[in-house]
Amino acid sequence: MKFKPKTMLKSFFKFPLIIVITILVSSFTPPQSQSGIIYKVTSTHWGLKLTYTNEQGNIQQEDVNNSKWEKSFKANAGSFLNISAQSKMHNATIKVDILKNGFVIETAESKGDFVIASASTLLK
Repeated sequence: MKFKPKTMLKSFFKFPLIIVITILVSSFTPPQSQSGIIYKVTSTHWGLKLTYTNEQGNIQQEDVNNSKWEKSFKANAGSFLNISAQSKMHNATIKVDILKNGFVIETAESKGDFVIASASTLLK
């Protein structure tokens, strides 16, 4: 049997190269695409108490002395989105919307005294 150094050398480098490529491909995670999110609140009266999940995934509260409010941010698929708004007035109508890239994906409306409207979803 004749010794073939070039053939052995090729075989010697193929195996580690396959392992390295496998490790690199398996460790690569494609970047998640982000969506533009808008929380939108409208009311017939001024004075709102808001609770929402912010872009870091934390619960945040705000008092708003207006009848309209909006918050825009970016979110990844799988993010939990939530907005609740309570009117501080009698005989109020309050509406909350969650928009993804300009389209309403969740909405809720409530009418009455000191009413609460709440919408939530898991972003797809």
